[in-house]
Amino acid sequence: MSQPKKQYSLDIDILKALLVLGMIIVHAISLLADAPTRELTEGFVVVIGLVSFSGFLFSFGYTTWLSYFSSDAPITRILPTVFRIIVTYYISAFIYILFVERAYSKADILRVFTISRMVSYSEFLLAFALTLLLGFLLKHPIRFIMERPRYFFITIFVFSLTIFLPNQWVQSAFLSMFISSSSIYSFPVFVYFPIYLIGMYFARYQIKPNLLLGLAGMAVYFLFNGYLKIVRFPPSLSFILLSMFFLLVWYAIARFLSQWQMVNRLLAPIGVNALFYLLMSNIIIFAFRGAMPKLGGAMTLKTTAEVSVAIIAMIYFMTTIVRQVKIESIEPAKSA
Repeated sequence: MSQPKKQYSLDIDILKALLVLGMIIVHAISLLADAPTRELTEGFVVVIGLVSFSGFLFSFGYTTWLSYFSSDAPITRILPTVFRIIVTYYISAFIYILFVERAYSKADILRVFTISRMVSYSEFLLAFALTLLLGFLLKHPIRFIMERPRYFFITIFVFSLTIFLPNQWVQSAFLSMFISSSSIYSFPVFVYFPIYLIGMYFARYQIKPNLLLGLAGMAVYFLFNGYLKIVRFPPSLSFILLSMFFLLVWYAIARFLSQWQMVNRLLAPIGVNALFYLLMSNIIIFAFRGAMPKLGGAMTLKTTAEVSVAIIAMIYFMTTIVRQVKIESIEPAKSA
């Protein structure tokens, strides 16, 4: 089967924008809202938790296939992206321990720097970076299986088996980035890697999301939630599978929204700058949380919503005043 020539997907940028907006709101609720607001929005938070991380991995798989695996672009260009995400993690993590935990000792900082602990609301960034790095290291096997669907599905099955590995013995934060831990909140790369590969598969064969299938999966979740063992930390098989159904719906919504030019102008810049939005929103929310005692305590639903909108608007404005300079396009000044 011939390779698709498409090298960019507006749908995926819209999808990432929806995921970013959801994560910002959930982080604001979790860190800033009062108990009644958290109780009222619990269902919304759970749904966003189901779709957000899986959605980003799917998007990364989709875009890396189009940008690197299916083109002549050097695949080593992934490495600067990995480095930027790791730096973003450290910035977010240090801001969290300084503003929220008020941990100022050298020991606290060293534990974060050496990944001796996972920092809340930032750990997903490390998982993003490691997933991209693993994709880079496995570039040749990935290209092989993408042309052979039978091997692709076998690979998905093998990686999925890591969900069932005993995890009580995993007490290392570093190791928990790869294998699930029952005592450390993390996003194990081996467990979630199939979703990254599925994103590549969708890009390779230009597969459209099946909305009815996604809605059917969502219906199963809402009807049988009390009977299913849906656990996010460590991720259960039902959590991973249901996240894919929700993702199909989110992706279908993104494809629908991408038909509207006004929506594209509003949401596409958010998707393109997803990492910047995640970092800046974390910094602002962490700062609010650190100053909460002086601001009158936890926020009501109305205030939390207003702050969330203000944060998104503020970051949106920031992206409009930043300009990139292409050095090669600047001619050196001529000497007199």
